[in-house]
Amino acid sequence: MVNAYRGTIWVSIVSPDNWCGLSFPGAYPWGKAGWWKIEPSISKYIIGGDLKLAYHYYVNAHARDAGWGDSISTTVPFDRPFEDCLDTDFDEWTRVWFIDLYPVTKNFQLTLHA
Repeated sequence: MVNAYRGTIWVSIVSPDNWCGLSFPGAYPWGKAGWWKIEPSISKYIIGGDLKLAYHYYVNAHARDAGWGDSISTTVPFDRPFEDCLDTDFDEWTRVWFIDLYPVTKNFQLTLHA
């Protein structure tokens, strides 16, 4: 992910996660994780390795004065790093929206800007 925005962004993701589907019968096979801090003009790998082209991936990014997300929503904690299954939810978590990414290459790169 490339931060072409003028300020620091914080990133979370929703991605395929077989562990969530296999460990919890009836659960969605999706996981969510965050937060990655990305300073202006910096690139960071959020998902290492090749992307699975048959799957959608979802990204939420926010800065002090901007946000990116519009396709799906889920709740996440804003006060700590997290890695949970998609359907994990707690009352004190905040609902955020995610951009739908359907990668067309295994080495997909997203650039965020205003």
